[in-house]
Amino acid sequence: FLICPADVRHVLQTLANARASERSGACELSFHVYEEHPEQLARHLLLLSVALDFELPRRERAEMFLEVMGNTMLRERTAQYVAARARELRILLARETGPLALHVDLSCLKMKERDALEQVLGTWADNVEFDVERLRDERLRGFYKDRYDVRRNVLDWDYSMGLVETAPIIHRVHFREWRMNGLAYEVRDAAYCAPNRSLASAAAGRQRGVSVLKRGFWGDVVNTPYAPVGVECADRRFFEKRSDQMVKTACDVAYFNVVGWFTQLETGRAFELRKEDFDDFAYGASVGSAGLVRGFLRSDQPGPRPREQAAAAFEEIAEGDEALSAEASAAKLALDAANEERARR
Repeated sequence: FLICPADVRHVLQTLANARASERSGACELSFHVYEEHPEQLARHLLLLSVALDFELPRRERAEMFLEVMGNTMLRERTAQYVAARARELRILLARETGPLALHVDLSCLKMKERDALEQVLGTWADNVEFDVERLRDERLRGFYKDRYDVRRNVLDWDYSMGLVETAPIIHRVHFREWRMNGLAYEVRDAAYCAPNRSLASAAAGRQRGVSVLKRGFWGDVVNTPYAPVGVECADRRFFEKRSDQMVKTACDVAYFNVVGWFTQLETGRAFELRKEDFDDFAYGASVGSAGLVRGFLRSDQPGPRPREQAAAAFEEIAEGDEALSAEASAAKLALDAANEERARR
């Protein structure tokens, strides 16, 4: 039984460990999850559907999972994916069919709770307005009050005097970017222009003496989304230091953990990074670019190593340079001969 767990990581980690354990066999696991607010339950279903979408590669799925979980703004592609998943979840709620139908049982929900959940899923459509930047800025103004204009100095103090001792794996730049703009996981040079509508929720309050529910952004603006998955992992290499600096960041740890869960769920084997791949393993890095071997997340077969690939590339460049040099020398000799012939005439 999980009482208000707030996110789905507990379920995913338990399922992944059970899948990778030889003792699990044909054992079935049942989770009874209770959430007080329908927005949290909807987020459970959304993140679970992302994790079990085996049509996407693990790398892309892990990036999208972390993006939806921790960012206030999404890539346009991710926002469209969330809207599509919301439509599938509404069908699941109404007809009990869809990708999650075999894994999720919603029969314990009352009709009132179903209606509330369906209403939340309906607000995740692309055409629903949700100005998360303005709403988050209002939250920041309420939190900092008179210190709003110097909030950068305040968050630097919070990091230096508190967070760095507790979780040094969280980089100062990442912490500052999230506290200022709400972006915790950024993929390469992508543009984050669409609001994360799954973070919209309703909070009870009073307006002009009347109790009301106000829809807005009521998420965390003080702590970071790195705490659930980005500060601990089984591979201690992520916490090594070089020149008194951490070799990896909380984004890399979170990426490693999520990819590990997805690998265990699919293959039943633990995900391990080879020594030659560790330095190039980073959140947001392109697997197809120079460095990591293409397909290293899916196969344990030995392949060309990054250094070998680089050496081969340098050899090709050197051979090309030699050929170009020979052609240039021949052209220069021909030009000199032509000039001498012209001078004789």
